[in-house]
Amino acid sequence: MQVILPTLPDEIIADILSRVPVKSLVRFRCVSKEWCSLVANTKFIKAHLQRSNARQDHHRAHLSALAYSSCPSPDDHSAETNIILNFPPKFQNEAYRIVGSCDGLLLIAVDSGYTFLLNPSTREYKELPQPAYFPSNYELVTYGFGYDSSSDDYKVVRVCNTGTSATIAIGIEVYELKSNMWRNLQDCPRGSYFIYDEPGIFVSGAIHWILCRKNPEVEQCGDRTILCLDLKEEKFCELPAPDFGNIQAFIQNIGVSRGFLSIVVTFHEILEVQVMIQHGVKASWTKVISIPFFCMIMHDCISESSCGLRIQEWKELVKYNSQGKNERDVFSGNDVLNLLSYMHGVDAAIYVESLVCPHGNGETSQANT
Repeated sequence: MQVILPTLPDEIIADILSRVPVKSLVRFRCVSKEWCSLVANTKFIKAHLQRSNARQDHHRAHLSALAYSSCPSPDDHSAETNIILNFPPKFQNEAYRIVGSCDGLLLIAVDSGYTFLLNPSTREYKELPQPAYFPSNYELVTYGFGYDSSSDDYKVVRVCNTGTSATIAIGIEVYELKSNMWRNLQDCPRGSYFIYDEPGIFVSGAIHWILCRKNPEVEQCGDRTILCLDLKEEKFCELPAPDFGNIQAFIQNIGVSRGFLSIVVTFHEILEVQVMIQHGVKASWTKVISIPFFCMIMHDCISESSCGLRIQEWKELVKYNSQGKNERDVFSGNDVLNLLSYMHGVDAAIYVESLVCPHGNGETSQANT
């Protein structure tokens, strides 16, 4: 007698598969046409992304200090999770920088001036068209990359510092993934300041950069503040820095900590990390940790108080005592990479495993094999 096995409802199958790692889902596309269609479905991709964002084991780190396109990610000691960024053939062996990360997509700029979006989990990529303005070697160029929920679109922001050293004119172009076009942003900040060439940080629907005010009398950088571009309104504003009283403190780096904007600040041989709990609210700045400069090194260190800090497997900053026993995790993920970026010049990015296509919805993707 033939036994008919019960079948699960489609919604149950979709819910189960939304919890599966990307590597397995890519293989599952060969199971049937239905599964192949499901994995490419926009609603399913968003459901999978939401679950991946909530799971730390679906997050990956990539460090690329003086990196080339064949460099592996040291975020884990096992070969199974050691990701290699396979670049398009025309960019093989070119030096590169990761200048943005959002929803599993990396924005990568190579030395030849080209930029492209790469999903390292699916190995799909998209080369971006060249902007209208190509700066000279004497001008600073920085990028930002994020998601505009109002238009359900990904945007790349390209910032060029032009003009003389006394008066800096900032030219800004925006690329939209859906239209595959660049356009000039008219609402550009202008004045005696410039934006550092560090990549912008996307958090709370906006991209953030460190803005340096020029001192025309001594022709050097003066006060530093945070410039914010809201991707929905495409309007700029300056975010208030923490209040340090009479202490002269400098914002050295910005990042994301558990979904909040974070900054690395230095003063009196102290490195301090603060997070903005309520975006745009000055009073919400909260200190996470203060670290003496001499204590922040790549491996073990012992301070005068017989305790120290250690970066563990590139992912966790751990406080430990003189016996080498861990006392507690200070923080992890993007927090650690933010510190590494400032203290050791490490170009670092954390990305989440996702199915998000760098070509946008409904387009054919290029992939590296």
